[in-house]
Amino acid sequence: MNFNLEIGNFSHVGKSREVNEDYFGVFSGDFGNIIVVCDGMGGHKGGELASRISVEAIKSHFEFLGPDFVPQRELISALTKADQAILKKAKEEPELIEMGSTAAVLLLKDGMVYTANIGDSRIYLIRNNQICQLTKDHSLVQQMLDANMISSEAAKNHPQRNVITRSLGAFGFSEPDIEDPFPSQVNDIYVICSDGLNTHVEDNEILNTVELFSPQEACIKMVELCNERGGKDNITVQVVKVLGF
Repeated sequence: MNFNLEIGNFSHVGKSREVNEDYFGVFSGDFGNIIVVCDGMGGHKGGELASRISVEAIKSHFEFLGPDFVPQRELISALTKADQAILKKAKEEPELIEMGSTAAVLLLKDGMVYTANIGDSRIYLIRNNQICQLTKDHSLVQQMLDANMISSEAAKNHPQRNVITRSLGAFGFSEPDIEDPFPSQVNDIYVICSDGLNTHVEDNEILNTVELFSPQEACIKMVELCNERGGKDNITVQVVKVLGF
């Protein structure tokens, strides 16, 4: 069962950064459809390189698979290879030792939806006029929320909101979360983004934008809104609409 998809994407450096350390990819083949967003860190050169290495490692892993595989297992394998590729490059060039990357990966295969994430890049599902965050941030603020130390409102502007607790490469804790798969439906919309989007745009604004505009127009509108509100970080967003099977 192949997905018939309409996909939009847009990435922007934002208003405060000199270099765009985000990187994204869209790939399709016997393995299904993969949509990925990575957000690099570790200085201009390091972050830009780490996110690119991550996306390319994920792409390469799935391209060598046939149509028959266990998706959750291979998502873990792909992210492990991305982690190893970043560490290898950092070992070759010591000035890159602190480079790392987040990753949010959406895999659509045989009518099913699979997600994987590490760090604070996110995947949302919009279905039946409701928005649901499918991934959970690996961040200090999320840990504080889980422990009821701060409120959701306080989390939005917390001074440590950009501190992540897991990443590919740097920090040494690179275990991704792989959620249980679920069947997709026609008219489902998936939003895959770096944290530069949700820093400035609320969930209900994401919902309204993707329902009003085509995937490509929605991406552009949301990035423009982020920049109107300060554009404190790089912003990358992909919108995927399921048209049929």
